[in-house]
Amino acid sequence: LSDSLADILPADKSYASVWYSANQYEEDQSVAPVPVTDRNYSDLSTCSMLLDTAKTDLQAGNLCLSPWFRQADGYYTISLDLEDGSDGWRYLTLRASEQSAALNSALQALGISISTEMPDYSTTFTHHSRTDTLDGVPMLDWGSMLLQLTLANPDAANVINSDLFSDYIQQESTYDAMQQTATEDYKSRVSGGFADSWSAYQYRRQISLGRVDQRVVSVLYEDFSYTGGAHGNTAKLCANYDAQTGARLTLSDLCEDTETFRAYLTDQLKEITASPAYEGMLFDGYTDALDQVISEDTWYFSDTGLVLVAGQYLIAPFAAGILEFTIPYDQLIGLMDSAWLPDGV
Repeated sequence: LSDSLADILPADKSYASVWYSANQYEEDQSVAPVPVTDRNYSDLSTCSMLLDTAKTDLQAGNLCLSPWFRQADGYYTISLDLEDGSDGWRYLTLRASEQSAALNSALQALGISISTEMPDYSTTFTHHSRTDTLDGVPMLDWGSMLLQLTLANPDAANVINSDLFSDYIQQESTYDAMQQTATEDYKSRVSGGFADSWSAYQYRRQISLGRVDQRVVSVLYEDFSYTGGAHGNTAKLCANYDAQTGARLTLSDLCEDTETFRAYLTDQLKEITASPAYEGMLFDGYTDALDQVISEDTWYFSDTGLVLVAGQYLIAPFAAGILEFTIPYDQLIGLMDSAWLPDGV
């Protein structure tokens, strides 16, 4: 088996890359990455070196070739994605462990830290897309997403997943109204002789995660919609949960004195936005709208601090995009309940 690895690198190879990641996949499910450093390499020598070290571990029985699999405790994967000039991409996935001495040494020499610890959580993303048409003309291009979590505390996960599913159902319930509006808009353009100006309505939801640990779970929704005009619009909404109970967190859950806490966050926003980085970017009089940045669905926990999200057009023009402002955790000590601070702060 190890001898066949040489066949993966044909002599006429014009390009090669190496991709190392701790993300594992099984059908539509993905396991959260363990804490390693992802690296990309585009040189043939690196690719060849890793294949040579892989041969050593294969011959010693400390490494095996593997198809898609769910990560098991004590193992990680390295994926070698190889491209040649004639046959396109070829993929080689290796299942390694702490016993894969040669490969581990080679990766560490490249500056990649190895971890075989199982993550505290895993995720399942379900994508749902459809296109509504009228006489073959697209009316609405729709795409939504459902996130479900597996946590160390299964009871909390059940509560959170129920809330995430409710959000998904609520969003799906808006499809019919948007489809009807799109169809009426199209018919109006056709009757007015402006059929050529028609572009299908669009909606897309993407879900990502902020900080996830034994204390909190932060979920981020990014919704893009296009209903005609020069461009679409994107909204970013946040949902935060207690990782021990699954309860959805509000600003009042973070502190004893919500009014003082909000005032402090507003002052921090004023200080951040007064820096040269934002000069000429924000609306005149934007400070009057800063209190709107601090609402129940515009904040989340990141690995470095509490993040406040300013939506499009709130304090800056469209071109500025969605703005995010991070208040470091060490600045929140004494203001925010220590139950929500990450370990080590």
